[in-house]
Amino acid sequence: MNIEEILIKHFGWTEKEIEQKIKIVESIIHIKDEKIALSKAKFYKDEFNLRDEDFNKMLKTLPTLLGLSEDSVKNKVEFYKKEFNFSREDFNKMLKSSPALLCLSEDSIKNKVEFYKKEFNLRDEDFNKMLKTSPVLLGLSEDNVKNKAELYKKEFNFSREDFNKMLKSLPALLCYSEDSIKNKVEFYKKEFNFSRED
Repeated sequence: MNIEEILIKHFGWTEKEIEQKIKIVESIIHIKDEKIALSKAKFYKDEFNLRDEDFNKMLKTLPTLLGLSEDSVKNKVEFYKKEFNFSREDFNKMLKSSPALLCLSEDSIKNKVEFYKKEFNLRDEDFNKMLKTSPVLLGLSEDNVKNKAELYKKEFNFSREDFNKMLKSLPALLCYSEDSIKNKVEFYKKEFNFSRED
């Protein structure tokens, strides 16, 4: 049984979904034993208190989860708990929405944290709180983050200090696409006759 058949039979994938993510699926093409795949799925569900539907959704987001070793996953979890003082319950919730947390290297995580703290004048506790609600922050490129911050300041006439304060309580501001931000600005300007100065 090949990996495509395993994904369809045991994890609810469709052929169309496999075609859409064929490059990622090919990275785990070496998994041909359904017992190994099911054993790995059981590990994730037991380790992170996941329901079948939780894990299947995560797997569709990141099929390479099946290719990670159990030891590497456990080590990464310990790193997050130590580095950010997350409880296990907090991390389990974060993982459901951002399974890619398990694929980031420790060095890249540390570098990204330093970037956010320096760029937005954040304390450790500020960023830890932001990350808990928006774990996808670690996956954004520095250029992407800088561009969005500049877009908000330009479109809404925010000062750097004002935006930094807002970001502490609303980190999801950085998770919207630039097109989405621009479209929302245009909507409010048209719907409520707002200008940048308002």
